[in-house]
Amino acid sequence: NNGMPKFVIEKINKAVNKINKHKSTLNIASLGLTFKADVNDLRESPALEIAKFIESMGFAHQLIVEPHINVIPEDFDHSMSELIDLESALAMADIIVLLVDHKQFLNIDVLSVPNKIIIDTRGILNKRECLQK
Repeated sequence: NNGMPKFVIEKINKAVNKINKHKSTLNIASLGLTFKADVNDLRESPALEIAKFIESMGFAHQLIVEPHINVIPEDFDHSMSELIDLESALAMADIIVLLVDHKQFLNIDVLSVPNKIIIDTRGILNKRECLQK
């Protein structure tokens, strides 16, 4: 778990290189902030740490989807990071990072988000495929 933030940031940087646009023009969606799936506890959350780091990476905007909280923590830059609904984040993001495997995220249809890079750190898409079989 300690190496996970670094691993995710490396994946994000690789995704940016594939898009061939400057980071400052891209929106990134961070899906999930909590310590584990389907709870509202942010304490010691690797996802929260990753989202805070993403904020400093120079993206145009970070779209945060966390269905179990009503406001993002105060230490986020609210002009850069915004808590929004899943549908809006999927529509607006260039890069989508799945950080927590909330049940709500199992319903993401990858075909509905063409031309977007999805970084699935939790194997959410694989879990969904297994549940459908």
